Amino acid sequence: MTELAEVKEKIKKLLRVTTASGFSMHEAATAAAAARRLMAEHGLSEDELVMTVASTARMTRRHDDVRDTLAFKVGQLTNTKAVKIMSWPECRFDYFGREPAPMVAAYLRDMCEAGIDSLLRQYRQTTEYKRKRTPKAKRRASLAFVEGCVANLITRLDREMGAGVDQAAIAAADAFMRKQLDNDLQPAGEPRRSTDDRSLARGYQAAASFDLKPGVGGAEAPRLIGKA
Repeated sequence: MTELAEVKEKIKKLLRVTTASGFSMHEAATAAAAARRLMAEHGLSEDELVMTVASTARMTRRHDDVRDTLAFKVGQLTNTKAVKIMSWPECRFDYFGREPAPMVAAYLRDMCEAGIDSLLRQYRQTTEYKRKRTPKAKRRASLAFVEGCVANLITRLDREMGAGVDQAAIAAADAFMRKQLDNDLQPAGEPRRSTDDRSLARGYQAAASFDLKPGVGGAEAPRLIGKA
């Protein structure tokens, strides 16, 4: 836990010291004053106390990738701000926003990534893929297949979650993110696009079978996303 996160937790504990919780007027007033002092010292607003960040467990490539499009879309649909954190040799995505949306976003992105990887492994076992004669042709087919998967998943996620997008919440998440990151943010580049339409169609069709319910249709996920 970072120093700022520890401060936020301390403030939250102080704010829970109220007469309604069984504390005396003196104890509640003292705790409230201490909370205000800590908030002023660290430049925190009440809104920022519910802001957090969650990182993806599955890493991504440094160069611009069509999968990044999915990661950023997940950020929008969960009312968070997605940032690609550059490191070597691989990178991760961080999601910033109101609790618990960043955790939902990181989980959903990782779940989709795992699904794409599984579908890609299956595709590479097909006769169609094995007939590709050169490594270059196989790389092109793999890229196209993944692009098709991403297109399908984005379409389905947008259909399931698009109505819940809150631009004000996203703007607040963006402001929180910029306050946390010291370095200047680089704009996202344009991912490479495929030229293999047949493989792209195979990817789109394959992703239609991927179950999104654990991420967006379970008993818990919609409730959490709705709180963002």
